[in-house]
Amino acid sequence: MKTKDKILDVAEVMFSEHGITETSLRAITQKAGVNIAAVNYHFGSKKNLIQAVFHRLLARFFDAYFEALSGATSVSREQALHAAARAIINQPDGLDYGRRFMKFLQAAYAQQQAHLRRYLQTEFHDEYVLFLGHLAGHGLSKSQQFEFFWRLQFLLGAVMFSISEYRTLDAITDSEYGLRLAQDSLESLFVPTALAILESK
Repeated sequence: MKTKDKILDVAEVMFSEHGITETSLRAITQKAGVNIAAVNYHFGSKKNLIQAVFHRLLARFFDAYFEALSGATSVSREQALHAAARAIINQPDGLDYGRRFMKFLQAAYAQQQAHLRRYLQTEFHDEYVLFLGHLAGHGLSKSQQFEFFWRLQFLLGAVMFSISEYRTLDAITDSEYGLRLAQDSLESLFVPTALAILESK
């Protein structure tokens, strides 16, 4: 494995497990078996490394999302939500990917890592705008855009918590109800819930 990829793999896991601010470059290099010079050579700074990890997570999401919608001439909100769920759940590493992705999205809304939100909106501008268009629809008035913004934040909060804490929640339902939620059942639960949050009555 190339040194750059090894650093990215270790950083992605450590950032998501221990927090971006709490994880030092030294801890990453020790785990990856490389020296600080390798990080500086490939990324230049911790901020650039954080953005590189976020870029890889975002690219995987958008690639899978648009692949799920390939061939569609128009995309409904429900179709978009199904595609988004699959893009998070049906990755080769399953919910491990989803958990790491959600941790980074949470960080993007934290004051210390606000650069991640700007990175999403600039480096993935076209994909981001198209994705939001699928969820929001087009031709919205200013007040409708305002309402959609807040509904989307409610949805994001629910998704970020549910996916990042899936193992804990699954253990709770196993303890309390004797039932566990199969990963392939998440989509069927997620889409109706997400529609209820996003659709204005």
